[in-house]
Amino acid sequence: MKKIAVLLAAVAATFASCQKPVLDEPVEVKDTFTAFVEEFDSPTKTSMNSNKQQLWSAGDELAIFRGNLVADEYKLADECAGTTSGIFKSVSGGAAGTAVPCNVAYYPYAEGQSLKATEAGYELSVELPETQLYAQNSYGVGAFPMVAVTTDVNDRVLKFKNVAGAMNLQFKGTQKVVSVKVKGNAGEVLSGAAVVAAGSTPSVQMQSAEPTAVVLDCGEGVQLSETEATSFILALPPVELAKGFTVTILDADNLVYTVVSDTKNEILRSGILVMPEVNLAEVEGVPQGPTWGIVGAVNSWGESGADLPMSKTETEGLFVAKNVKMPAGAFKIRANGEWNDDANYGLEVAGSVKVNHVYDVITSAGSADLTIAAGEYDIWFDLTNKKVYIMAPGKPISEAVVGGAAGEKSEWGIVGDVNGWAAPDVAMVTTETTGLFVAKNVTLPKGGFKIRANGVWNDAANYGLSESGNVKVDCYYTVETSGGSGNLMTEAGTYDIWFDLAGKKVYVMTPGKDISAATAGKVETPQTSTWYLVGSFNGWNPSDPNYKMALEGDFYVVKNVTLAVNAEVKVCDGTWNVNRGGSFAGVDKACSVTQGGNNIKVTTAGTYDIYLNSAADKLYFMTAGYTPGQTPTPEPDPTPDPDPTPDPEPGNVLYLKPNSNWNQSNARFAAYFFGNGETWVSMTDSDADGIYEVAVPEGYPSMIFCRMNPSAAANNWGNKWNQTGDLTVPTNGNNLFTVPNGSWDGATTGWSQKQ
Repeated sequence: MKKIAVLLAAVAATFASCQKPVLDEPVEVKDTFTAFVEEFDSPTKTSMNSNKQQLWSAGDELAIFRGNLVADEYKLADECAGTTSGIFKSVSGGAAGTAVPCNVAYYPYAEGQSLKATEAGYELSVELPETQLYAQNSYGVGAFPMVAVTTDVNDRVLKFKNVAGAMNLQFKGTQKVVSVKVKGNAGEVLSGAAVVAAGSTPSVQMQSAEPTAVVLDCGEGVQLSETEATSFILALPPVELAKGFTVTILDADNLVYTVVSDTKNEILRSGILVMPEVNLAEVEGVPQGPTWGIVGAVNSWGESGADLPMSKTETEGLFVAKNVKMPAGAFKIRANGEWNDDANYGLEVAGSVKVNHVYDVITSAGSADLTIAAGEYDIWFDLTNKKVYIMAPGKPISEAVVGGAAGEKSEWGIVGDVNGWAAPDVAMVTTETTGLFVAKNVTLPKGGFKIRANGVWNDAANYGLSESGNVKVDCYYTVETSGGSGNLMTEAGTYDIWFDLAGKKVYVMTPGKDISAATAGKVETPQTSTWYLVGSFNGWNPSDPNYKMALEGDFYVVKNVTLAVNAEVKVCDGTWNVNRGGSFAGVDKACSVTQGGNNIKVTTAGTYDIYLNSAADKLYFMTAGYTPGQTPTPEPDPTPDPDPTPDPEPGNVLYLKPNSNWNQSNARFAAYFFGNGETWVSMTDSDADGIYEVAVPEGYPSMIFCRMNPSAAANNWGNKWNQTGDLTVPTNGNNLFTVPNGSWDGATTGWSQKQ
């Protein structure tokens, strides 16, 4: 028995037009209107006859703006219920106005609806209901919105146009269905405040920034048949369900059934999306209550699909997802596929978890990720005792070992020159003291290191000094976590490196010496006698031999460097252990630089001799041929060369806004273009607003944004850290791609227009 049914395909249904009976011209009745529904595609009203003609229902009400921006209320005449045309009589009795030159009508009526005249026509501010009432083989009263515009205020014949589309879900079984909920898997907005543009082809713009669902209320319940499918029809705004949708069915026995379609579907205006029949006898029902599931890398943190469901067991409060294929990466446990501080379970401190181990978890906005190796597992969640078990398939949780025992490999490790600043990190093991970790007898080269979790860069678990500096043996140093934390720099040697997570300290000890003997260390500013110029002009290659600075007297210098406007530069020691940055002071002027300072943005294009006084921490961008202290007086050029790197035309520029994940570790960014050959282009942040730009080369229809290793100059897949999915180079005016929050790889949605 499967817990979740998966819908593999949908059928877009169209129906014959309503065969409206021949009507005499409507007889003019004081303060009444005659209303006709639209006559194409799918059935669109609250009732339908056997020919799928649309019928008005008793109690139907219209909002009619009679030359006014405020609506009057009109109600269907009792004798017109069940007909294809309806006479509507005034309830509010308002007078016609002159604010607009016609009548605008909207179904259904609700208080507070407003009308706005625009250059293109008319806009109505309305509410698309989250809860709709079930109607047999049709829509509930008031569920399906329509709009009509007359030729003038004296025209009292309303020819309605459909605003929405619909979805027809078909179920068999023995259950009595109490409610049906539809929710988009990509966070689409399906209900709530909306603006409807009235016209020959109406459109609707949803106003909520948060995802919303639609619920079909079936009252006391609709009894299913085992032999013939029952239709449940929900009105939905026209929308592309980019990653499919999830249907949650509640029956009269308080059991919940989940049906998932993970393929793209589209709701069209005036059309019905007919889904294949589902037999609920083949779907496992679970008692109503919080539905627990696994969210993380396995479903791109909810962006690529629904959470992996966990089934209730015979033990109260114990849930399990069996034979789960997990990719390498992080996960958490949460309820109902939503983020809620009271139902969001993770570790107290982010860390790696191992098979056949059990871990204590907490619930809060600050609960941390559990990081797991790729593999197949049974994952158990003990809500009562707040524990997560990571078990080999079929292995009972009674055999689990408590995670984090002394001497076990922990999630923390040493990264630096010892491993080329790339995983695998030097592992640190747990100790008997909670939150204290150690790597003993570690041989470090002369250079820098940091402490990080899980062998990946993460601002929340990347510990270093406030500024890079030299540290001494048998001393401890306070560390901090951020993308900009500095390196701890040691002489070559063998050490015991201790990390006190609770106290935020790192101890650099003689092997075998206890940390109780450590004294507070003073960080010394690192020095070097080897300097390189590095920056956007050379792909941030810190040891580019073409830009090694030669010693001339008191200065290190590299000559004839051509820099474009907004080029960014620093000086370094051939690694990033010693690096100086600051602010551009102007041509032929001294710039003050500091260890770990900002990238220097050159605001004047030119060819420079660049001098560094390392003792005074001064950097000079001198006119070529001149030394610091000289004042050049070059002859003015009557025909100056154009900017060697002119800004590309606005239409040929695309922008990337990285999320907090992508902004970690001083990453750089590049774009890969393909589809007509292939090429890489580096991206720059010319105005330091955190948004990176790239000039689009001609003739490439497809692209991928990439997060790159800043220590590697070349743009290639070997130097790529993370990437979006395959993207189409936009031609519709969109030019800004925002990497979704929480995403590391594979994002394909996020295009908008840069303001």
